[in-house]
Amino acid sequence: MPAAAHSSTAYWIAGVSTIGSISFGTTFVAGRTLVPIPAAGMTLDPAKFNRRWKWTVPATDPAATMTQLTPVVAANDHVYFVMSGYNRPSSAYALREADRVVNWRYDFGSIFAVNPPAVSGDKLFMASSGHSDTFMWSLNATNGTLASKVPFGSQWEHYYAPTIVDGA
Repeated sequence: MPAAAHSSTAYWIAGVSTIGSISFGTTFVAGRTLVPIPAAGMTLDPAKFNRRWKWTVPATDPAATMTQLTPVVAANDHVYFVMSGYNRPSSAYALREADRVVNWRYDFGSIFAVNPPAVSGDKLFMASSGHSDTFMWSLNATNGTLASKVPFGSQWEHYYAPTIVDGA
């Protein structure tokens, strides 16, 4: 889903290209290898794609209103993302890639912004921002429990997904 089309709906699409099976959320993934959109020389036939599933944040979730879906990341047979909005309740989600079932949800409470996540091994990392709300978070990717929350200095910035080196 292009950044310009952020919404509270996650789409996970599966298909076949001329060089093998691929899946994509906001980026293309060929097997376990991230490739450019589209990769040089890669031919995609739209007729061979179908939507595997569609998921909309439940109306009962405080993050369901006035928030946006961050770019997603896929790992460990799950799709991870954050629902966040300007000083709104924000949540991180882990949906099973196969069937969109919510494995876990982490509630950040009302916060200026929670930014896109990154995965390394069994940890999900993301930064939040907004003066006293600025932290680098890590959650257990298996069950969504808080692993760490480390403060850092910022004001009202928005960040890309963190780059993880050696698991941290």
